[in-house]
Amino acid sequence: MDEIKVKARDSRLLVVTVLQKIFGYSIFLMLIYCFITYREDINMLNFYRIMSYFDTDASVSENFTGYTFEVGIDSVHAPFGGGLVVLNKDSLKIINAAGLEDLSEQLKYSSPQLITGDKRIVAYDKGGNEISIFGSYALLKQLVEENPVLWCNMNKQGDLLVLLEESGYKGSVKLYSEDSKQKFQWSSSEYYIISGCINSDGETISLLCTGGNPRKTFIRTYNIHNEEPLYEIDLGSAIFYSMEYDNNDMLSVIMENGLCSYDENGKEIYSYDYSAGALRCYSHNNGEMPLLSLVTPSGKYKAVCVNNGEVVSSFETDEEINGLFYETGTLSVLTNENAILYDSVSDSLTTYNVISGKSISKRVDGSYLIIFSDRAEVLGK
Repeated sequence: MDEIKVKARDSRLLVVTVLQKIFGYSIFLMLIYCFITYREDINMLNFYRIMSYFDTDASVSENFTGYTFEVGIDSVHAPFGGGLVVLNKDSLKIINAAGLEDLSEQLKYSSPQLITGDKRIVAYDKGGNEISIFGSYALLKQLVEENPVLWCNMNKQGDLLVLLEESGYKGSVKLYSEDSKQKFQWSSSEYYIISGCINSDGETISLLCTGGNPRKTFIRTYNIHNEEPLYEIDLGSAIFYSMEYDNNDMLSVIMENGLCSYDENGKEIYSYDYSAGALRCYSHNNGEMPLLSLVTPSGKYKAVCVNNGEVVSSFETDEEINGLFYETGTLSVLTNENAILYDSVSDSLTTYNVISGKSISKRVDGSYLIIFSDRAEVLGK
């Protein structure tokens, strides 16, 4: 009797076809994501910069040891994207984590000022009329104001608050969205506006004001869709130092006698007083926990990271603290001669000899970058 054999279906071609489609859809979705995320950065002038960034060998970044600023030129600088931004009276340069120059743009500013966020860089000429807004790879927008620019502040997503000297008014502010569209403006003939800050979604701003009769100093907070303020906080006679919206999106205010946090209604909900000593210096950035340096009664210097009125991390040193930085459990300080890193998990201190460092930040590879007046160096290299 003949035996009939049924040949099994070969499904290998089907598997290959399915994998090809999955790969194709993945590339398509990745392109859509890149376009949405970097749409303002993508143009014919800087597309090659983006491609060269993806082609950068990781070992190049790991082998990066430092960057030297131009000799004889006063520069301002700030960390950005694992690297740094350098601005002087003639140009702005973006240096990536590998120490390579991603962008060099000519700017003629008599008094250059610089602020950075997660996705945006803002350079402006204090007393001038021009504001330059950069992404990671390109100049995105130049705003030319009718009145002199006195001061700027930015939240992490790129909303920009501009303080202006407007004729006929004691104070004037404008708020621009991430895409540089004006969202809010307030001019006051009664109060001087000293500074301000923006919450995380760019819908609420707080302004430090002074003036009136009798004269007072207070914080006025607005929702940008309403003409009337949400609340006012009278600061009394205490010396004001700084205010920002913190990592909990609460208004955090540093005064001479303590640190206070306020909710969306202007009610004080957390406070930290300087019972351990007097305030020496601080680091106060949008969307981050405030950092304080206190001089203790015994003459030591105490570094403190505060969240919701509670100490997250702290340590003491005999050296005078000039700069502070905190990330992922490590509280770092700069003194006149050293960089000191405190790991709160292992309760250990690591000290590096660093003379005259101006600021410290963390790079994408986990190393630390120290910025001096004339150069930037990777800590330990």
